[in-house]
Amino acid sequence: MRRSKKTTDFTAGLVGAQCASLDAAASDAMREGMDKFQQAAKSNLDNSKLKGKLFEYIEAAKFNTDAASKGAGVKSHVMAAEGQHKTKHDIEFRKSGKVVGKAQLKAHKNPTDAKRALQDRQYDGMKKQTVKDHEMKISDASGEMKQGEVSSGGTTHNELMCATNGPKAYAARKELGQVLDEASSAGKAAAAAGAIMGGSVSAIRNLYAYSKGHKDGEQAALDIARDTGESAARSGAAGSLGAVIRHVGSKAGIKALTKSNIATAVASGIIDAGATVLKFAKGENSAEDTALRLGDTGCGALSGIYGGAAAGAIFGPPGAIVGSIVGYMLSTSVYQSCIVILQETRLAEEEADRVVALCDEAVRSMDRQRSEFEAKFAIYMEVRQATFDGYFEKVDSALASNDPDKAVRALSGLARSFGKKFKFVEFGEFQKFMIESKEPLEL
Repeated sequence: MRRSKKTTDFTAGLVGAQCASLDAAASDAMREGMDKFQQAAKSNLDNSKLKGKLFEYIEAAKFNTDAASKGAGVKSHVMAAEGQHKTKHDIEFRKSGKVVGKAQLKAHKNPTDAKRALQDRQYDGMKKQTVKDHEMKISDASGEMKQGEVSSGGTTHNELMCATNGPKAYAARKELGQVLDEASSAGKAAAAAGAIMGGSVSAIRNLYAYSKGHKDGEQAALDIARDTGESAARSGAAGSLGAVIRHVGSKAGIKALTKSNIATAVASGIIDAGATVLKFAKGENSAEDTALRLGDTGCGALSGIYGGAAAGAIFGPPGAIVGSIVGYMLSTSVYQSCIVILQETRLAEEEADRVVALCDEAVRSMDRQRSEFEAKFAIYMEVRQATFDGYFEKVDSALASNDPDKAVRALSGLARSFGKKFKFVEFGEFQKFMIESKEPLEL
């Protein structure tokens, strides 16, 4: 029964993530745009000049977010971000690699100054844009970035100044807002899927019990309704939390956690660990049963998906390293669950004592798992370092003997040690591709 619930939560969570795939793409677009915005904000310019530069990045981020949410395929590119500072246009719209439009943006405090600047003949034929609250005062300029069905929605002068004065806070707000939209979409879809899946399983089980006379009709109906509601709640939580974990993984640079299936699995595991700890606190489960259930959560949700797909890809085959990562994550989940339960739940003294004791042990376990991971990782990296040194020695030898083919083969071997493969190992392969193939060369 419990395995069935966990499978339903995870599967419904994946359904929610799939339904929210466009929202997830929009979150990625906003995150990418705000990263570029914050990089541009580091320029040594006074705010009066900096705001015009940041205006381009803000509007591009909003435009690309809307384009991603609609699956439009068009994307705006800030020319300055690509090192092209002398082009007449600030923004270039591209679709399928082709330029489909250009735009010039002006964000003067005085709309008259913006109008005068945009009337320059060098901007003829381009889209012209100003801040949202000035568009009515400039007849040939728009207050938002538009291309086909896609729109940025615009940026007011006040918003622009807030972004210029506090770029980090502004970027955080924009990213968080988009992630919450993604979490809401994923949660709603996952809850609906969970209700359908959980309700269907419960209906089969309870209707069979009713047909055998083990339950009366009223009790069977109540149990189906309860199971459907619980399944919807758990699945919705897994879907929403998965979206948040995906965002955190992206910000932390953990590529594996940006994948919806892995993020949803981790979310499902965290929720399941919290429910298990609460039952232990209430005395509904024994310590032995709690240990088995938490172990099942760690092995099933975290080790099977996060460890196998993510940690394995990062660290290679050593299972001990993966095991310590999963152990640390499980201990963290238990610790967090204990803290939330202590803060949010009214427990009797005996129940609170159980949670405090479990919380203390979770901290000790995190310390042990971290020490184990660091020790085993150090050993593993020593072996990897020897492999790296061997390949680089071959490269140095090849360069010293003026043998480029040998150097490429050594680099190819180094790439293979990371699970990658060069597209061309021999020069002849590259030459044949350039002469005969019509495909673009991707570097």
